Amino acid sequence: IQHLMKLEKQAARKGGYVHSLIGNHEAMNISGDLRYVHPGEYAALVDHKSAKKQAAWLKQVYDYRLALNPELANQEGVMSALAAEFPLGFVEHRRLWLTGQRVAEWVVQHNTVIKINRTLFVHGGLNPHEPPLAIREINDTIRQELTTGNLGEGSLSIMETGPLWYRGLAWHEAEQELLPLEKLLAFYDADQVVIAHTPTKGQIVKRLEGRVILADVGISAAYGGHLANLLILDNQFFSVTPDETLPLGEP
Repeated sequence: IQHLMKLEKQAARKGGYVHSLIGNHEAMNISGDLRYVHPGEYAALVDHKSAKKQAAWLKQVYDYRLALNPELANQEGVMSALAAEFPLGFVEHRRLWLTGQRVAEWVVQHNTVIKINRTLFVHGGLNPHEPPLAIREINDTIRQELTTGNLGEGSLSIMETGPLWYRGLAWHEAEQELLPLEKLLAFYDADQVVIAHTPTKGQIVKRLEGRVILADVGISAAYGGHLANLLILDNQFFSVTPDETLPLGEP
């Protein structure tokens, strides 16, 4: 996140632009859904005051749970279990990501869907089987949900068919998706959509007759630590790896 913040400023000084799009993990962190937070994310925030902050937080949590369940006082290993549940760096993480805090505020300044020339970019995908929403409506809705913390059932930010989570463009068979997708792209006056969220096996992948480009090659160690990025130059699409730059062909 800090690196992206710096890149945005550097690009602006050079007359360029960095478009950081909101994804499902940003929405999860802001809303307090921490299922996928890597231990290293907490560890990266640890400083000389972390132990004191953790101790104060653990006492608050213990007192709260004890009030709900007095039997907790008779159980062994409660505090060590809490320390594992809320490791060093947890408090710092929440103080950055909670609604209204520095990282959360930075996230909600950004968009969920953008269109550059005739290409759409979105983290998860756009569901072609539901009535399309205007790009501005999508961006404003998710921004409002994350700003207000209004992430109840039916919120666009957490829907499996919403733009932060939808995987149909990466998974569904062509006969299910192609015609609805063509209509969707026509609505947005676009030629293709670039998505992330669904990792490939290390390659930038073009599918559905080139109308969908999967750009998440699995850079995370959990998916193999693959390195590649999509380059669009003069309306031509290329896959860039540490070793070579190749035109993007059909899989």
